Amino acid sequence: MADGRPLVHCLVSIELHPGFFTDAAVVSLELAAELREKGYAVLVDPADERDLAMWERLQRSIAPRRRWLDV
Repeated sequence: MADGRPLVHCLVSIELHPGFFTDAAVVSLELAAELREKGYAVLVDPADERDLAMWERLQRSIAPRRRWLDV
């Protein structure tokens, strides 16, 4: 992404019969959210989740903080 935020990849698949899934496809987090609502199984890459969490912590740590005297 343009702002430096890491990409989060997801695997999606649909269960055809109990225990039998279609081949998985790699999609973006946004598409995975839409497909989950339609009944697809969604797995997020743990390494991508970790990278995103670290990026979010870094963004919070460098964000300007308001002091109690600021109005």
